[in-house]
Amino acid sequence: MYQQPLLSPKPPVLFLRRHTMPLCTYWDRDGNEVRLETYPSSFLHWVPGETLNEPYRAALERVEAALSINARQMDVRGLDTSRSLVLDIEFADGARRIVRVLSDHPAPRDMKRARKRFECEVGVMRWLRKHSSVPVPKIYNFGATFVAMERMPGECILNVFGDWPYSMKERAVLSYAEHALALFRLDVPQGRIGTLCPAGDALDVTPRAVIRESYCADKVYATLEDFAHALVEQRRRAAPLSPGTSAAIDRVAALLPEACSRVAESPFRRSILVHDDLNETNVLVGAQGEVAGIVDWEFHSVLPAVLAAQYPRWIRYDGALDPREGAGGTMAKYWLASPGDAARLRDAFAQYVKDRDAEYWRALVEGERLRQIVDWLSDPELEEWADCEP
Repeated sequence: MYQQPLLSPKPPVLFLRRHTMPLCTYWDRDGNEVRLETYPSSFLHWVPGETLNEPYRAALERVEAALSINARQMDVRGLDTSRSLVLDIEFADGARRIVRVLSDHPAPRDMKRARKRFECEVGVMRWLRKHSSVPVPKIYNFGATFVAMERMPGECILNVFGDWPYSMKERAVLSYAEHALALFRLDVPQGRIGTLCPAGDALDVTPRAVIRESYCADKVYATLEDFAHALVEQRRRAAPLSPGTSAAIDRVAALLPEACSRVAESPFRRSILVHDDLNETNVLVGAQGEVAGIVDWEFHSVLPAVLAAQYPRWIRYDGALDPREGAGGTMAKYWLASPGDAARLRDAFAQYVKDRDAEYWRALVEGERLRQIVDWLSDPELEEWADCEP
């Protein structure tokens, strides 16, 4: 029978315990191979009887009360608590779930947006499980402020890719390509750019929610040109702007008409569901290199095909991930593959999709310049525009 959580009195400080992590191979911006610690699978491990500080204490109590079952142990899976807490909980009945709990400190207006994102995220995962082969978590419990979902198998690609032989890296890239093609062919509302919010089988598109709050849209856009123009204006409002950045925005804005006109055909403009936060920790891979899970769908969009078709982030060296840009890829300044291997893997990815879906391949190739522009406009940390042809 459910009992009140057996949590110790609140201590003044949360002590995060981290063991030394295994090392993996990465490449720096000069193409040099380096060995670095991998991303932790747990930042804090807790068992009943140990102290637990806020906000984790309140979150666990909320989940235990809602599900009427106590936790046997818990791991904290991330340190960013600004939007939500990600907890790996083993319950008293032996079930193990990934539980995401909304943070309770945002302002009322921000909380309303957060709950809407939450609703859309759960809806899109349920919809994908029903209508696609894309490996997303199963939803077990969903409340107003938390969701308990399947703990997907595999390891995040960030922690293993660099140590793999080339053949295994290629297997992972082609497995990812298969899921990218599956997303590309899903039937979603057309002629609208925003966030997909399914309610059962009914699909709605709402104003686009993105990681940077200042870049969240206030309306659904009807055309690629409207969307691109809005990104320019959002970038102009991002303060403070140095004279160099202001000039760079003008230069990038001047490139947009030609970049959009190159992809005016209807196949380039077809609406596609896109995972907006498909970084190296949100793709899980199995022991043979296959993609076993794609997680964290909080930020996703319906975008034109020319923006949806793209190379996996972890093998890119272009645009915002060009070493000359200064922002870099994984961990801000390291990459998961050497420049040479990454180029070969991009060629393998392009050939794979070309053999299976000509529209995806054309969007991938013809839209590369436009995607670089959109990436730059979407990231205010990139101050200057690296004017390099793809």
